[in-house]
Amino acid sequence: FGSRNCGSQLARLCCYSCLQNSVGLRLAATPREVHKVKAMDSTQSRFWAAAITMGLALAYIANSAGLIAFNKYLLHEDRFPFAIMLVFLHMVGVSILSTLLFLIRPSLFPAISSPAPGMHVDLKTVVKGFFPVGLFFGTTLILTNKAMLYCSIAFLQMMKEGNLVLVYVFSIAAGLEYFSWTQSLIGVWIIVGCTLCIHGELHFVWLGFVMQFCGQITECMKLVVQQFLLSGQGYKFDALSFVLYMAPVSALIIAVPMMFFESHPMVWARIQALYPFLLANICVAFSLNIVVAMFIKHTSAVSFMLAGLVKDTVIVVASVLIFGDAVSPLQQCGFFMQLIGVMAVSIVKSFPHCFKDGFWMGFYFVARELAGSPIVPVKAGEMLPPTPEEEKPVVEECKPESYGATK
Repeated sequence: FGSRNCGSQLARLCCYSCLQNSVGLRLAATPREVHKVKAMDSTQSRFWAAAITMGLALAYIANSAGLIAFNKYLLHEDRFPFAIMLVFLHMVGVSILSTLLFLIRPSLFPAISSPAPGMHVDLKTVVKGFFPVGLFFGTTLILTNKAMLYCSIAFLQMMKEGNLVLVYVFSIAAGLEYFSWTQSLIGVWIIVGCTLCIHGELHFVWLGFVMQFCGQITECMKLVVQQFLLSGQGYKFDALSFVLYMAPVSALIIAVPMMFFESHPMVWARIQALYPFLLANICVAFSLNIVVAMFIKHTSAVSFMLAGLVKDTVIVVASVLIFGDAVSPLQQCGFFMQLIGVMAVSIVKSFPHCFKDGFWMGFYFVARELAGSPIVPVKAGEMLPPTPEEEKPVVEECKPESYGATK
């Protein structure tokens, strides 16, 4: 074409582009261009999904480990050694902040703003459902924070890994779980790891150990009672809605022992002196609830499980580096066994269909499923379903045009 024709074509293209943007027309694209655009969109969506998952995982780990370290810092004898008052302030602060967040963004509380049909929370539900759960939850907060006054964070975190075994035993006793040899063997493995951690503790304090163990029992009973009374009755709460209901109930329950044991003038004087730290501590506790809710909403169970394992490791390492807690080689071995056991239990619960043909074959099926090529486990003696390549007739391989074809 000549220069005049090129200029006229360029003008027509510019006019058509402006018309497309203003009116909403779409140019016809070739299949290769469509495939390229879809591939770019898929790559970008995977990138942003991975970025969101990583960001929420880091926020979850930082908030959880930071709250435990912050509580340990405050509960020092020279600062604020009043565990009951501290958890009471937590529940009051979380109740107020959750209510404000609900008034600002009710969509973050779908179980309250748009409840499912038949899901109505009244005074009877609060008394029969939330009060027993709140009683166990408040007792857990008091005992586990009291234990920080006597034991190291690393030792307490190693003891917490045994909660999976306690929950499984209580769930079987309540009829919520069935006995499984696979989970039982993993539970024995975790118990051996817990025993090594306890036996290897260099600064063992019986009072702290008993408080932590009793707090773990009440925490596991809280989970079982919550599943039996609330989930079993058809109440499905999201994380933030559950906190909005649970925090005021727990605050009222914790207020009773607080008034008897930690309401003397020294406590109120420490509150006036350390109120900036206490307010920051309450905000960290509230932000942890938000991060957990967002993490559960935007990620999978496998991501949450892996983040939990990393969180436990970070807490132990931070306890050693920040507070100088001593961890013996026997405890390191036991904690490693615990992490392996916790990961195995989480995988078995996340992919139960993969473990129908055995323990080790289950991990093989899980690996294939995570790799994007799931295999449906079959019973012994049965044949696997044919693949698409195997279903193709042999005649297709002898088509004349398939020989000597050029790309």
